[in-house]
Amino acid sequence: MSASIFSSSITVSLPSPKKGTLLLEDVFQERRSIRDYTNQPLTLEEVSNLLWAGYGRNNYARTVPSTGALYPITIYAVVANVENIKRGVYPYQPDSHILVMAHSGDVRNELYKASLSQVWVREAPLVIVVCVSFSITTNYYGERGVWYIYGGRSYCAECIFTIYSFKFRDSFCRCFL
Repeated sequence: MSASIFSSSITVSLPSPKKGTLLLEDVFQERRSIRDYTNQPLTLEEVSNLLWAGYGRNNYARTVPSTGALYPITIYAVVANVENIKRGVYPYQPDSHILVMAHSGDVRNELYKASLSQVWVREAPLVIVVCVSFSITTNYYGERGVWYIYGGRSYCAECIFTIYSFKFRDSFCRCFL
């Protein structure tokens, strides 16, 4: 999805993702689910690392595989409390590693209702929404493309959770996917 389809002039350039020093095995050893959020805002660097892990570009292609290299996923950052970013909905543009505002304001209450009243959706300073365009994959693969999409979406979410565990394992959870 290109940034040009959004009418907003608000663009956020994300810093390059930073590499860590822990072993992947250490990350898996410490992995856990947390639903206790702090009131502290996320930094732009933290948001950058999370979005890049989920669907960014690496040295070869993307950080997650995609059947047929079709890449039918769009990640939205629903920003409520991130340093130097206005509240709103921002689709992540992986090729340029930027956010472009698609909607201004706080939409967490609407997401709360859509998520069957999961309280943490309303409280998190950042909600990452992973959307899939089924037609991109099913037009190429037919009905079996649906199964490929579920895998791709899962890879995306798992990469975000893994980097989250890696980067923020000693802090309270501050985003919701």
